[in-house]
Amino acid sequence: MILDIFNVKSMRLMSLKVEVENQKEEEAGMDISFSDFKSIVISSVQSVQDKEYVEIKNSEKFEDAGLDSLDRMNLLLELEERTGLDLGELDLGVQNTLVVLYQAITEKME
Repeated sequence: MILDIFNVKSMRLMSLKVEVENQKEEEAGMDISFSDFKSIVISSVQSVQDKEYVEIKNSEKFEDAGLDSLDRMNLLLELEERTGLDLGELDLGVQNTLVVLYQAITEKME
């Protein structure tokens, strides 16, 4: 059973990596659904916090989801690495939910 869980997680990570690579190759900016974006953020938070399971509701503040200021900074760096986007001017204290962050990034890419 543990091996099955590991295989599922490995397959999920591989598909996210492929998705991110495909995303980097697109010339039209960020063309990603909110659902895909949320998956990337969740897997990034798992990486930043070294946790196997993370749940963040769409309108839940990152701070309320357990991300302190250092975690939020590392999350931005992780998202930059996974998406290839420059997110340097974003502030997860201001863009503090999945919905608001998604809107800020998509507006930036227009």
